Amino acid sequence: MADARPGARWRPALQIAEPSQQLGEAIDIMDEIVRTGVPPTGSPTLDALIDATREDRPGEADLAKLVRGVLRSTLEQRRTRLAREVDHHP
Repeated sequence: MADARPGARWRPALQIAEPSQQLGEAIDIMDEIVRTGVPPTGSPTLDALIDATREDRPGEADLAKLVRGVLRSTLEQRRTRLAREVDHHP
């Protein structure tokens, strides 16, 4: 996630503009969701990350709700594709 944040060293070399403030905030929100999905003694599983996107957060900002929803949808699609690959390659 650090490479996606504003100030990443690769941006000037590729002449890519810094992300907007709102996109920077969205990246921070994704990072927080991923960190909450990581078990204390290991790597996050896809299911744990999906569960982290489902947690209700009272008073959550609209941007955070949007990020959680998009991330959940993306992770669920990934899980579906992985399941199909396993079904087709026993």
